[in-house]
Amino acid sequence: MYKRYTLFILLILITAFAKAQDSVIPDISYSYLDKLIASAKTNYPRVAAYKNRIDLAKTAVSKAGLSWFDLLTFSYIYQPDNTLNYTIPATNYATTTNRFLFNGIQLGLSLNLGSLLLKPANVKVAKTELKIIGEEQSEYLITLTMDVKRKYFTYLLQQNLVRIQTQSYQDMQSALKQAKYKFQKGEASFETYNATLLSAATRTEQKLQAETNFFIAKSDLEAIVGDKLENIK
Repeated sequence: MYKRYTLFILLILITAFAKAQDSVIPDISYSYLDKLIASAKTNYPRVAAYKNRIDLAKTAVSKAGLSWFDLLTFSYIYQPDNTLNYTIPATNYATTTNRFLFNGIQLGLSLNLGSLLLKPANVKVAKTELKIIGEEQSEYLITLTMDVKRKYFTYLLQQNLVRIQTQSYQDMQSALKQAKYKFQKGEASFETYNATLLSAATRTEQKLQAETNFFIAKSDLEAIVGDKLENIK
């Protein structure tokens, strides 16, 4: 009799799985997935960090280009005619002479040759760093897209498992009521009724675990897209 009742429980579980959706494919919405990916690219902190790094690299390129003017150094000296005008006594002349050759404003321009030679290399380095950061950002966006897809599909899987476990739990509760009724009527042994109780406890545990995994998957997906799924329409 125990074997017949075990077979009966198996038939109930098979029926439950048949009633539940056995594929996540009908649940997949690629338009909604695109919205999740767009939300992740907008809200995820690391994306913002890459954007800031690119802005800094662009600033460095502009700075390197404008620094050509740093190669030249302008200077001036003002030597008035009526100040600091030392005279040297002249033995052969009745008047004294001025010791300065030039008076007034004197302009100077100097060129830093070392900086001139390094300047093209510095500009090239700044542009290369900008290119590297841009490539790193592109690579990360690909990784982020794949991560969102993976978490979305995992979320759908756990959602489907909750449906299956919930349906199995409900069917098991119906079987438990029948087993209890038959046991109270003396139509089933205590061993059979006890086996049903153990199966019901196992099914309850599996349902709770499925629900927990579902909420974990939902939280993981929301963490990467930066918003609650209910807010993304």
